[in-house]
Amino acid sequence: MVQLLRESQLADAVQIRIERPKGSDSESAILVFPRREDAQLDAGRTEIGSILHLKPGVRELAVYYGGYSGKDDEIAMMTRSMLQIMLELGAIVQVPRPT
Repeated sequence: MVQLLRESQLADAVQIRIERPKGSDSESAILVFPRREDAQLDAGRTEIGSILHLKPGVRELAVYYGGYSGKDDEIAMMTRSMLQIMLELGAIVQVPRPT
C-alpha cells in the first residue's frame, strides 16, 4: 500500500488538504484523489481503497487520529509524537567511550 500511495503522490494523483472549520481551533486532514483519465492510476486508487476497506469511488477521505474508525469514508491513523521518535532513535545510538 505504501508503494501505491508513493506512486500516486509522484503522479500527483493524491493530495492532502488541511481544513479548519470556521470558529474552530482544530484542523482536519483530508486525503483527496482528484479525477484523472489514467487507467493505471485508477487501478492503484481502487487497490488502495480495497486495502483500506473504503467505499468504492470515494474521492475525499477525512484522516483522524485513532486506531480504528469503522467508517468507509475516513481513515484513522495512530502516529507517534516527536518525543517518541526521538526516544526510539536515542535507543539505538552508540556513543564512543572516551579514551
